[in-house]
This record gives sequence, structure tokens and C-alpha cells, in this order.
Amino acid sequence: MIVMLVMLVTTTGALTGNNLQGPIPDDIGQLEFLRTFIAADNGITGSFPPRFNALTNMREIVLSGNQIDGIPSDFLSGSVDTITRIFMENNQLAGPIPVIFGQFANVAELRLQGNSLTGVIPDELNQMSSLARINLADNNLRGDLTSGVYNPSLEWLDLSNNPEIRGTISGAAIANMPTLTKLRLGGTGITGNLPAELFDLPLDELNVDGADFSGVLPDGFANFRIIQFINLANNRFSGPFPTVFDTLATLNELQLQGNEFTGTVTDLLCGRRGTGVVEIQILSADCISEVTCTCCTQCF
Repeated sequence: MIVMLVMLVTTTGALTGNNLQGPIPDDIGQLEFLRTFIAADNGITGSFPPRFNALTNMREIVLSGNQIDGIPSDFLSGSVDTITRIFMENNQLAGPIPVIFGQFANVAELRLQGNSLTGVIPDELNQMSSLARINLADNNLRGDLTSGVYNPSLEWLDLSNNPEIRGTISGAAIANMPTLTKLRLGGTGITGNLPAELFDLPLDELNVDGADFSGVLPDGFANFRIIQFINLANNRFSGPFPTVFDTLATLNELQLQGNEFTGTVTDLLCGRRGTGVVEIQILSADCISEVTCTCCTQCF
């Protein structure tokens, strides 16, 4: 059934939400001109047959929201020079990320979040020279982030909710991602201070909610010129309530609860609640006990 439907569209394979059930048949390998296989939100099961992996013209794989349970070691081995986008989030993928991904030099976006992937993030991912966005959130990955995801081309990096990813973040590795705009590390076991190199990035989002960072927040936050969302909740940051956020004119959301801050939220920051060029929509802190705040949208 799957291969017959794909033959109807020949080169695009747009089959999203068609209640397709069962594995991808090996006969799909007959479609030698297939470039895009879009079959999200179905009931596709199993892994990828050998003849599928031998296809030589694949550009895009969009199989989000299925029940695919594995990625073979020779995944898309026939299309390593043509594939540009891989969306396989919210499946049942298990096992390690195959090292063959490092050969996908033209892949710009990789989505594998919401699976059961295990093991360390392979060093080979650093060879994906066109990779701009990678989402590996909500898996069972582990390791110390010494390598594997610090591509110079990255704009988005999401490793959220992989609690076995531990260790500290290398400042040199952060500096190797000069175009990064979104960094999501919440729900990991990453520890230590925020590296100084972080504040040289053009971030518009920083989310480390539920990690294990600590220390006094540096004044480097003032370097963020386009930041909109900052979530530092549920870490071990300490010291007086930071005044550095007062200068962030583009800030829309600031969450600081679950830390060890003391003192008072400034009148200047409170003045952004309902006024200013960019209004702060969400401002949360430990204002039931440790912090005095007259303008917080939520107190903990």
C-alpha cells in the first residue's frame, strides 16, 4: 500500500496523515527518481529496507509521528550527497545515532527529538558542514559534550531532557558556534558556570531549565542584543537578584524560579511589565520566600 501511494506522486511522496500502516516495503527502491518522502503522522513501523537506503536522489525525509523503531547503519547511504533535511521526531527510534550521519554534508536540519535514542552523540556529527538546526531533545542520550554537536554552521541546538548528558560546557566549543541563536539545554545534567563565550553569541533564546548550572550570573548577559526568551529556572544560580536583565530591551520572557537568588526585582525591570517597546509577558521568580517582586506574573 505504501509503495503504491508513493508511485502515484512519483517524485514527492507527500503522504502525511493518510493512515498508512505497516513497514516501508523494499519495493520502494524501484522509485529511483524519488526525491522527497513525506509521510508524517501515520502508522509506519519497523526500520528502513535495504533498497530504500540505496536510493540515490533523496533530498528530504519527513517521517515524523510514526512508529519507526530503528535507523540502520547504512541509512540513506545512496543519498549522502543529496539529502538536505531529515525529520524523524516522535517515533520509537532506539539505539545509537548512526555515524553515517556525519557523511550528510548537505543536511541543514535534523530532527530526532521524542525518541528513545541512546549512547553518546557521535563525533561524526561535527562533519555535517551544512547543519543549521539540530533537535535531539527527549531521548536517552548520554555523554559529556566534549564533541559531537559544536558545528560552526549551527543556528539551533536542542538537547533538552536528556538527563544523562552531563559535565560542563567548553567555552571553546561554544565559541565554535558563532551563529547560534537558540540554545536549549534544560533537563540535562550539565553543571558548572555559564561560559563567558556564551555571551558573544547572537542568541534570541536561552533555556537551561532543570539543568545543574551554578554560580553568580555574569554581567555578560548585557551583551545579548536580540534575546527574547531566558529560562534559567531550577538550577543552582545564586547571589543578589540580577540587575543585568534591566538592560535587555528585547526581552519578552524571563524565568528565574528554583534558584538561590535573594533581594528585590528592580523597578526598572518591573516597569517593562505592560510598558516599553517590548513588554515582558512572563516574569517568574521565587517571590513567595527569597525574592521580593511586585510585578512577577508567577511566584514560586
